[in-house]
Amino acid sequence: MRRVVGDEDACNKAIKKELEKGPLRVRVLSREELKMEIKKYKNISLRIVKDFQKTGNKVPSYVSGLVKESAAGGLGEGLKKEKSDAGFDGDSMFEV
Repeated sequence: MRRVVGDEDACNKAIKKELEKGPLRVRVLSREELKMEIKKYKNISLRIVKDFQKTGNKVPSYVSGLVKESAAGGLGEGLKKEKSDAGFDGDSMFEV
């Protein structure tokens, strides 16, 4: 859905809106909601790391993986890039 729409924020709002339909109830967060939360906190962590770097403070070693991932462009895309299967690039699985 995110690839078709192209706007992650609009997709996130639509997903949350659909999940919250119906009477009020206590429920566990869905997989999509958990992914949204993780991405939000990763972005917050990256901002903190950038602030550390601007002020000249040493960045903690446990954040080095996150910094490398953001430098490679791995964050902010919403979905991981998947390797394509052998020759499957059509819209239908019957075209293979």
